[in-house]
Amino acid sequence: LSWNNGTFVVEFKDGHCTVTDKEPDYTMKMSIATLTTLLLGYKNAEKLYNMERIDTTKEAIECIDDLLFHKIPYVSDYI
Repeated sequence: LSWNNGTFVVEFKDGHCTVTDKEPDYTMKMSIATLTTLLLGYKNAEKLYNMERIDTTKEAIECIDDLLFHKIPYVSDYI
């Protein structure tokens, strides 16, 4: 979908994240599918980077992996 293609600046602060207009500290390029995989915790940024699914620097990968919650996702069929 067209709204999945864009440039977004996300600020992580005090356990929350918001989309902002601030100048980013790091830049990353990935598909919406990769972003979803990353944010749901299915794979970490380092693994996605090594799979060439994220275009960025090693420093940015380390930073995002420190920020994100890493647990195996669970989706119940009974919900």
